[in-house]
This record gives sequence, C-alpha cells and structure tokens, in this order.
Amino acid sequence: MFSDQARTGEETVSGPGWSSMVIGVWADKHGVHNNDFTENAYHQYPDFLTRLEQVDSTFNTFAVVDWPPLGEQVDGGPLFGDAIDVKVTFDGEEMGYDVADSLSVVAAVEHLTDADPDAVFVYLGYIDIVGHDTSSLDPLYLAAIEAADVQVGQLIAAVRARASYQDEDWLILMSTDHGRRDDGGHGGQSLEERTIFYLASGATPDSLTGIDRPDGPFVVDVAVTALDHLGVAIDPAWGLDGTVRR
Repeated sequence: MFSDQARTGEETVSGPGWSSMVIGVWADKHGVHNNDFTENAYHQYPDFLTRLEQVDSTFNTFAVVDWPPLGEQVDGGPLFGDAIDVKVTFDGEEMGYDVADSLSVVAAVEHLTDADPDAVFVYLGYIDIVGHDTSSLDPLYLAAIEAADVQVGQLIAAVRARASYQDEDWLILMSTDHGRRDDGGHGGQSLEERTIFYLASGATPDSLTGIDRPDGPFVVDVAVTALDHLGVAIDPAWGLDGTVRR
C-alpha cells in the first residue's frame, strides 16, 4: 500500500508528528504540541516498541534515533522508552544529521544481521534539515531524499540477507512527521504542510486492509498497523486513534 495523500495532525512540527506516529494517538492524548516534550503523557501512551514490551517482554525490540529527545532525556524526552531491548542514540545536532543518519543505518544493519529482532524503528533526520536550509524545490533537498532512499535500500537488503528471511514475515512501514511548503518551512495548518506519505510493504494480499477508505491513511496508523502485524490485539482501553492500513 502506498499513499502520497496521507495526513498528519494539525500541529505540523516534529514533536507531535513523531509522537503520533510511534504511539498511535493524536496530540490531545500524548500531550506533545511542539518540540518541547515536557508535558508528554508517554506514561499513559507509550511508543509502540514499549507497548510491545508491556504486552510480552519476550518481544525483541530495537530503535535507533539521532534527534536527541526521541531517545534521551532532552527537552522532556525520551519518546522511545527505556524498556526497549536495544536503543541506540546518536546526536545529529552535534555531529550533523547526514553523519548521524549514516551511523544509524550502520547500527540497524548490524543489528538486523547479528540479532533476531521482532520490531525495529530507524529514524532519518537529514532530509528535514536540508529542507529548512534550502527549500522543497532545491536540488540539494532532492539529493537528500535520494540519499535516504539509498539508506532505506541498505536496510531492506539487510532484512532480505537474513539467513531465516524465507521463514519470517516482515512488514516495512515508512512515513514522515509532517509535510512542508515550497519554501521549506512547516508548522502551519495548510494542506501541503499536513500532507505526508504512507507506505506499507510486505503484507500478503489476504491481509490488505484500509486501502480504499477515503478517510486516511493517517500518521497515527503506523503504530497500530505495526502492533497488529505482530499479532497484538489492540485493547480499546489503550485509546489508540489509528487504523490498520497495510
């Protein structure tokens, strides 16, 4: 499934966008309305990897992030909790997101090669930085997208190279936290700032859902779809806002 008309929330900045994506609820629940995470409700609405660990601690979970508040106690973070089996963090603010993204991909490839993960999250931040520094129409922005495409290819190659790959059931989910204007900015409520992409690859034809629905997909669908694919029954008491889309 692929849509280039998916939607994020009305607050088109990274804090609420990433929180909604990896938790599966909107900002009115997770409490993050900008890039200050200090009023978050992550104790009630955890990221999907932490949710997996709460449901069944035998799940093998991995995350690698290079925007500090996603993984560390910075600006009210971390978004990704410490119950995750392996959480790798790099500081893109300090070393540059191009370098940090490359290191993140290397770490993820190594983990996919050497370990036996059930669920993996990889964050790439360089595209957003270039968009702010140039514009959405600048050749440098397109080059950053192409670089990320190569990195995604490296991750997929690592999955397919696993010795047990033929016996595994992988679902690849990709999305982003917000759209942006032609000038590279975002943060408003315009359609172009709220429009994102959503990709789900790996589901069998018999399990395809949500493709023809007019109301989505949405950024909150990512976490819910991941949980569903891993066989986790969605408890209504969790209050998740997303729908399974694969």
